Amino acid sequence: MDNGPELTAHALRDWCRFAGTGTSHIDPGAPWENPFVESFGSRLRDELLAVEQFDTRLEAQVVIEDWRIEYNTRRPHSSLGWLAPATYAGRWEADQLAGLS
Repeated sequence: MDNGPELTAHALRDWCRFAGTGTSHIDPGAPWENPFVESFGSRLRDELLAVEQFDTRLEAQVVIEDWRIEYNTRRPHSSLGWLAPATYAGRWEADQLAGLS
C-alpha cells in the first residue's frame, strides 16, 4: 500500500488482519523494491507509449489491448524460462491439477 489517506491505510490494515495476510512497506521513491511492476511499466512506456500517438480514446484502447495480448500470449519472458505468461500460467495450472490427482 502507499502512503495514502489515513482512512484507506486503516481499512487495508484491518482487511489484512482479518484475511490473515500481511503488508510490505515500499519506501517512497524506491521503485526498485517492486521490480515486477517497474519492469512492466518501463516496457509499456518504452515500447508503446513513447512510440505511439493516439488520436482518439478508442484508438488508444485498441492499440494498448493489442500490445497487452502480444505481451501476455506470444512474447517470451526470461523470468518465466522464456515462455509467454499465458503459456507459463497454463503449465503451472496443469502441474497444480496433476498434483491434486
